[in-house]
Amino acid sequence: MSLRNDSINRQRAVGWMAAVLFILVVGADARADTPKNILVLHTYHQGWEWTDRITEGIQSAVKPFERDIALYFEYLDMGRAIGASDLDALAELMKFKWQQTAFGVIVAAGEGALRFVRQHGPQLFPGVPVVFCAVSPEIPAVMSLDREMTGVVSDTHHEATLRLMLTMHPEVRRIVVLVDPGIVDSVGLQALEEQVLRPLVQRVTVEVWSNPVWEELPARLVSLGSGDLVYLILFDPDRSVGNAQAAETVQLVTRWSPVPVYSSQGFDLGKGIVGGIITSGVHQGEQAGQMALRIFSGESAKDIPVLHHSPNQPIFDGRALRRFHLQATPTPTGGTILYPTPDFWERYSHLFLYLAAAMILPTLLLCVAVVRQKRKQRQLVEINAALDTRVRERSAQLQLVHQKLKKQSLIDSVTGLPNRRQSYQRFVEEVKKAQRYGHALSIILLDIDWLKGINLEHGYALGDMILRDVGHAIRRAVREIDLVGRYGGEEFLVILPNTAIDNCRGTAERIQQTVASLRWEQGEVRITVSGSMAQLKNHTPADLLKQVSDLLGATKNQGVGRMVEG
Repeated sequence: MSLRNDSINRQRAVGWMAAVLFILVVGADARADTPKNILVLHTYHQGWEWTDRITEGIQSAVKPFERDIALYFEYLDMGRAIGASDLDALAELMKFKWQQTAFGVIVAAGEGALRFVRQHGPQLFPGVPVVFCAVSPEIPAVMSLDREMTGVVSDTHHEATLRLMLTMHPEVRRIVVLVDPGIVDSVGLQALEEQVLRPLVQRVTVEVWSNPVWEELPARLVSLGSGDLVYLILFDPDRSVGNAQAAETVQLVTRWSPVPVYSSQGFDLGKGIVGGIITSGVHQGEQAGQMALRIFSGESAKDIPVLHHSPNQPIFDGRALRRFHLQATPTPTGGTILYPTPDFWERYSHLFLYLAAAMILPTLLLCVAVVRQKRKQRQLVEINAALDTRVRERSAQLQLVHQKLKKQSLIDSVTGLPNRRQSYQRFVEEVKKAQRYGHALSIILLDIDWLKGINLEHGYALGDMILRDVGHAIRRAVREIDLVGRYGGEEFLVILPNTAIDNCRGTAERIQQTVASLRWEQGEVRITVSGSMAQLKNHTPADLLKQVSDLLGATKNQGVGRMVEG
């Protein structure tokens, strides 16, 4: 059975299940008084690929009943804006927000959402059954379920994907397993090697790159050759929210690898990997949505068994298959090919047969000539291949050096903040925006008090530490859209777009308080900052900077720890 037929059969099965659930949901008398509202509580934020795919799966399951069932969405935004200490306040906000809305089912997507429901659900949504998804099976909340709770776990099928690789590449001699130690710790890596990788040693050589140096990785990848494969374990969607950084990492590997790259994570699809037995957010959401429909039809959550085997399936990227001239291998569970192309041979086979019959003799003569030519060029090809490998390695190294030098030219080496050159460039851009659109713009120029004396008394190593810590403290005290850069020896420039001078005062006070709380040398060393602030009016960028610089100099002459306004 082809992968396309498997996908069609799966869609038909889901359609029949949806039809049956529709009859049960609409016609069930046992739960007729239950509100047909579903609250989907996401661990992370909207716009993140893993979150959006889960939403897509839930919506596809509920779509046949959209006239009878309403979906509501909440995003905890954990890992980006919300921490563990904020959950109590967030629970109070939800209580106020949803106190007038009755829900029939809560869908908790991700480990953070499940823990939040376990802790605050009885007070926020008493008696409402919970369906979870996208949760690892080893999470304690899954191992000890509440009475009105069920769901589907999300596990990664490393062993199944590796078997698929061996099936699709029977000639493979070595598999390079690329692991990020920030995602898989030493205990997890040992379990992976013992349970999954060690049985492969009898068939192929397994090489684990568990702590790659990213600047050197392209050169190592281009050295791979025929008979090698790469298996990627770089990103766990339920333990990290660095989606952009993960995408760049995957694309780095697939761009520089001359051999096929496989993975088990749905995040990696579309970024150059061939495919694998994929953990899909869409499938997680579909299963959770179907469980919610069963609850609406009258079943109790405790009677719906937890789906302990993640609904993973083989998914391939048709572009990568064509790049490496591969044919997807069907499996008993079916599979899907993304970005497929029409089977050209099936559509035009009769024309090719006619042309082949008319051109068979010239083709044979051409093949003989090509074989003779290849025999003469074989030695030259081997020399060129070795030379190309060296050129690719050198090109990769030069590109990395160029990128590093470019970054160093714009970043201050001590604080890691934009240096004077980049700070001024960004300031000029913000001034142009403010003047073009009529927005307010304020700036603050800060100077660290007593730093020269500290350098003389304690050494420049402590001085550099103070510069770095103060820069980070200023960065934490302002908004995400605000710009902070090191402008001079002890000076920092803070650019506040869309900010009038009144709001600028509050920001300046917050910065002074944050810096004043810093301590060094077991509390013996403390510092303050002096500063000046001004709002853009009819200034040029140079004039506005000169104004705050002159104000700062006058302020320093009158004392330290002062903040003046121009």
